[in-house]
Amino acid sequence: MKNIDDCFLRGLLRKVEPSRTKSEQSLLQARDWLYEARKNLDAEAYRSALSSAYLAIFHSARAVLFRDGIREKSHDCVGLSIFEAKAFTVVGFAKKRIDI
Repeated sequence: MKNIDDCFLRGLLRKVEPSRTKSEQSLLQARDWLYEARKNLDAEAYRSALSSAYLAIFHSARAVLFRDGIREKSHDCVGLSIFEAKAFTVVGFAKKRIDI
């Protein structure tokens, strides 16, 4: 997928009723995954820490989508939607999407 429009056309993102409840639940999941990542890092379980950190970021982004009334069916589309919406800005991070 090249952009958010592709995600909507393929049904990987769809408009739904905005939900504060689902957004908050996703943030709670993000917090739990971040805690798990920290535990794994302290235990030097680096691959597990990386996976848990990824899920913390995913659920944080998903919270934004729920807040804005968007339901996802694709991890790639979550990233695209957050990037294209410029939902957050972090100084020092790339201003351009980089596919790995």
